[in-house]
Amino acid sequence: MRELHAKVDYALDPVFPGDAQQQLVAGMVSDLPGKRAATFVYRDGSGRYTTLFLLPEAGLDIPAEGRLPIETFTPYHRVVSGRQLLLWKQGRLAYLLVSDLDQAESVSMFLKVRKAT
Repeated sequence: MRELHAKVDYALDPVFPGDAQQQLVAGMVSDLPGKRAATFVYRDGSGRYTTLFLLPEAGLDIPAEGRLPIETFTPYHRVVSGRQLLLWKQGRLAYLLVSDLDQAESVSMFLKVRKAT
């Protein structure tokens, strides 16, 4: 985490450390169009991956349509090339979760990430 803090120019919130179902296997910095993201990669027992990108929320617009109600949260949701995509803002950061999991499993992963901070 310290190395990631040094490579991005914004504060990072605590991140889901993984659990028995989802193991955190890597943390790195990714360059997304116009933004540098702290990136965390998780793998489940079946070898399916979920990637979490954290980046500054400033200037990032999230569409109002396409929201998926999950408990009291409503992240933006899409399926792109067979992968689940969930996007939301939390504090000063935007979170982008991209997963090989199905929708129900992605919802579970979202809740783990969302509630870890």
